[in-house]
Amino acid sequence: LKEMERAPATISKYLHDIRSFMRYRLGQNPHSCAEPLSKEDALGFKAFLIRDYQPQSVNSMLAALNSFFSCMGWNDLRVKLMKIQRQMFCEEEKELSREEYYRLVNTAGKCGKERLSLAIQTLCGLGLRISELKAVTAEAVRAGRIRIWNKGKNRTVFMGKKLQKQLLGYMKKRRIK
Repeated sequence: LKEMERAPATISKYLHDIRSFMRYRLGQNPHSCAEPLSKEDALGFKAFLIRDYQPQSVNSMLAALNSFFSCMGWNDLRVKLMKIQRQMFCEEEKELSREEYYRLVNTAGKCGKERLSLAIQTLCGLGLRISELKAVTAEAVRAGRIRIWNKGKNRTVFMGKKLQKQLLGYMKKRRIK
């Protein structure tokens, strides 16, 4: 995984998932240490995961297991991932309404949390993930565009003049260079 330039968090997660498989296997048959792994072990683990986890989580854990099997040369043990129909839009109950957005921004402002208010406006206004907020640097604000590297992908997000002006004002007030 290191040679494939995987992130430390990814490596840690893969190891966790492989250990989970081994715990599952030992729980099924305490004497299984002496027996070679089988396709039935992997399929049983998949069924176990399907009962307790969401499909994306199941696929994530199976991807770790399949990667391990491939690395060991045990390609015959690999299992198919679950088929998931991609949703183009999130469910409405997960979506922030305009009223909720304004209430969050205004409440943060009234509580004297200008930084939080601007963070919410930046996240929502630019469609950023929370993990991408660290890319909003002084240089990026001055340039009016943010270069985001996330999960091995690169993209540029352009900032509107109004948000840029607000962030520049905050930077000036706080002497952020």
